[in-house]
Amino acid sequence: MKKLMAIAVAVALVLTMAVGTPVLANTTWHVYDGESIQDAIDDAEPGDTIIVHEGTYEENVEVDVDNLTIRGAPGKDKPVVNGSSEEAFLITADGVTVEGFEASSTGNVVIKVLSVDNAVISDNEVTGGNDTNAGIALARANDCEVTRNEVSGPSKYGIRLRVSTGNLIQGNNVSDSDESGITLADGANKNEVIGNEVYDCVQDGIRAEESTGNLIEGNEVSDGEKGIVLDFADDNEVIGNEVSGPSENGIMVKASTGNLVRGNEVVSENGQGIALHENASDNRVIGNCVSAYNNTGIDVIDGSHDNLIRENDVTDSEIGIELVDAHDNRVIGNEVSDSRETGIALADGANKNEVIGNEVYDCVQDGIRAEGSTKNLIKENVVEDSGENGIALDMAANKNRVLENQVSNSGHNGIYLHNAHKNRVLENEVTKSTLAGIRAEGSTKNLIKENEVEDSGWLDLFDSSTPPPLDNTWVHNEYETANF
Repeated sequence: MKKLMAIAVAVALVLTMAVGTPVLANTTWHVYDGESIQDAIDDAEPGDTIIVHEGTYEENVEVDVDNLTIRGAPGKDKPVVNGSSEEAFLITADGVTVEGFEASSTGNVVIKVLSVDNAVISDNEVTGGNDTNAGIALARANDCEVTRNEVSGPSKYGIRLRVSTGNLIQGNNVSDSDESGITLADGANKNEVIGNEVYDCVQDGIRAEESTGNLIEGNEVSDGEKGIVLDFADDNEVIGNEVSGPSENGIMVKASTGNLVRGNEVVSENGQGIALHENASDNRVIGNCVSAYNNTGIDVIDGSHDNLIRENDVTDSEIGIELVDAHDNRVIGNEVSDSRETGIALADGANKNEVIGNEVYDCVQDGIRAEGSTKNLIKENVVEDSGENGIALDMAANKNRVLENQVSNSGHNGIYLHNAHKNRVLENEVTKSTLAGIRAEGSTKNLIKENEVEDSGWLDLFDSSTPPPLDNTWVHNEYETANF
């Protein structure tokens, strides 16, 4: 084997340490086209380096020597390792480095890291086949680095971690996976997924499932059904990612608790921007920029509760922020603009939520709307330039509190109660409504008190009960015109 090129960067030299203990120096082996990488591994000792030169190597390389470095030699092309129907590389020893290869396989996994610590997989081009489960897979592997690889489909997963902790997945380019580009599953905990580019994956760009304590930061994810998904995944951080072009959800938090979604930029034409579904709870969605042209910017549904939606900038969406069948959530200090329907919507059992201190403007229909929802607090919001109503309580929106809001330039009514009962509308400032400043229609037992209403195009106050205001209590309001 061309002397297997055991070039003795220290052939068998015996060095003497300061204390006089003799040690063998590490050996650098060279493998050339037509020779076997596996033979070099079988001859190597821990700490050795194997340099593989340009060529095509049809073999399944199993690395079972600790602290071994296997590196593609610099040149015009990377050396190619074709694993055929099995792994191109199977790593079963600690501290192994594999870098600088083109690796391919039509088998289950192209590069597999199994039950080891401190492996490094870097600067490789990895391609799977139609039956490949993963381009790079880590199972029961800890404190490893997967960096600067190019991983392309049609594998089911690009990079997949299972039951693995403390790994760094950084600077990889992952595309064309049939399911997820990067997946953390089944107890893949406390890993860092940073600065990767993931695109054109059929289902998810990055997915964490039944995994906790991971950091997903600074990634660029585009196209596919969903950008970033947390599914039964708790206490993760999704920070500073750019997500574009999903058909369903930009960032989805499903049945998960205690996650932080902060400072992400999400742009979607057809999918939802950020979605909290299926009893997602105690999550924080803070400081994100979201645009979902034909869908909802931030969607909180399916029994999701006790989440904080704060200081997000939601623009150019069909509905800016929507809560449906969701309770005890806080929507605070967000800026919502240019919604083609409603800025902030509470619907169909969205109960006991707090909508406080938001700025909502330039919405085509209503600025803030509650429908079929009870016991919500709508307080200290600024609502401007709504095409229809500034704040609307409609269709059994009962026992809500609308307090200390500033509503101006509404195309229809400033505050509108329609078939809404037992609400408290107190200390709001309402100006320049095209129709009525505050209007109650088909609504009963509401307390409308100490509001300041002026410059309404029709009437400042209007009550449709006969005779008005028979069914509601209007007291201590400041106004100029009313129908009672």
